[in-house]
Amino acid sequence: MARPWLQALADRRFLLLSLFTVVAYAIGARDGDWIADFWEHAAVVRELSTHPFSPRHPQLSLDAPHPFFSPYSVTLGLLARFTATDALDLLPIAGAFNLALLLVGLRLFIGSLAPGRGSRAAFYSLLLILFLGGEKWAWSSFFNVAALRVVPPYPSTFAAGLSFLMLGLYARSKRSDLHLWHCLPATVGLSVVLVTHPLTAVLLYIGLIVIAVDRAGLRPRAEHFAVGLCIGASVLLALVWPYYPFWSLVSRGDEFHGQSLFLYEGVLERVWPVLFGVPVLIQRFSRRRTDRLVWIFLGLVFVYAYGFASDRFGYGRVISFAMIALQIALGCWLAGMEGSSRRAVVWGAWLVLLGIVATSREDVRRLVEHRSTLDEHEFLREHVGQYDLVLADVRSSWRIPANGGKVVATLHPLYWVEDMEERRRDAETFFAPEATRAEREAILDEYRPDFILMARWHLRELEELSAFGTAVDSNWKFRLLRVDARPGDEE
Repeated sequence: MARPWLQALADRRFLLLSLFTVVAYAIGARDGDWIADFWEHAAVVRELSTHPFSPRHPQLSLDAPHPFFSPYSVTLGLLARFTATDALDLLPIAGAFNLALLLVGLRLFIGSLAPGRGSRAAFYSLLLILFLGGEKWAWSSFFNVAALRVVPPYPSTFAAGLSFLMLGLYARSKRSDLHLWHCLPATVGLSVVLVTHPLTAVLLYIGLIVIAVDRAGLRPRAEHFAVGLCIGASVLLALVWPYYPFWSLVSRGDEFHGQSLFLYEGVLERVWPVLFGVPVLIQRFSRRRTDRLVWIFLGLVFVYAYGFASDRFGYGRVISFAMIALQIALGCWLAGMEGSSRRAVVWGAWLVLLGIVATSREDVRRLVEHRSTLDEHEFLREHVGQYDLVLADVRSSWRIPANGGKVVATLHPLYWVEDMEERRRDAETFFAPEATRAEREAILDEYRPDFILMARWHLRELEELSAFGTAVDSNWKFRLLRVDARPGDEE
């Protein structure tokens, strides 16, 4: 029998590791070392805080919907409005909440898969999720130690935390507790996940169906009807979401799918460490044909394969949850080994885990290092209004809407903006060294920007571009011009 203090330590390991993840995120977030989607989310929250019920496009000077106008973002927009908090300050705080929600959800879900050893299984699973995964993608829905630096404020993290929480609560509920009236909160929760991050809803729907079948058997029963009703009602509720046309979002997205092809390229080489979980799943299946984790994994693999077969490569994002299923399988297996008398296996596993953590020390260092990216565009706030139009190259445009003004074009896919490719070409042409004055003037006449933001890498064009406006301000990276009045402008 384990000594009391050893047992107490084992029970608290998940809590300590969770505390490490939250503290490490908080240290890394204190100055804002943000990349990619963070700036788009910040622009969304900023727009929703200004016009919470009738927002304009958060990045472009258009009246068009945006797929990030989700329940999560609307809530943050209202919080920002009523607390007078800037989106760039609120999102990191929301990230801490999302991370805590994810950890609680994982604990409940994993505990339902490993009765009697849930704490140990949750600890090993979280350790493997953080450090075992091959290539550490820092993308939405990936929760490795590298992604932990950037993804907690994203809607995908909130949706994943809520999904694991709902699955864990459902798996732990008693059959006698399931009544039709439970469908109302469940439907709302499902719809929130679906509208906030549709690909995460794939995990949630698969998990609910698998748990329902395992609990009630294959023959149709009231529990099947209740789960089916919740899923169907959640889809109908998503279809009437007023901030963007949900069906249009999920039925199109060619650019998004095209940019997701990388999730199918050399995938075995990139995720091979988690494949050690496959024999564990096979072992679980041999013991119990209705094992929930096995069928959730198989459902996710089916969706992943469908994405490749149908050229809808965006569905490849579910590989993150398939990897988590394998990591949880390994975590449950290690917890079982620790509870047995096979000390050699346990010590060997600990050595392997220490090796995995040691090889990830660079990711941990990057997670907590002191580096800020907030100040690059902050000077814009002194001169550029929220609805002023700033002409900048596509690379520089990414952070502008979160700090000041709208832009001509952005880098990532945008839905319901039919001339996006033309906008990108114009933005790049304006700053191209070979562009003529006539071409630049035509672009200015087309978009009528209020400002031009020139990056320092446009040194060759600075003098020529300066002829189009008056210098307003500059910093170590950018120079801001106010565009001179042009023919046709209002007096």
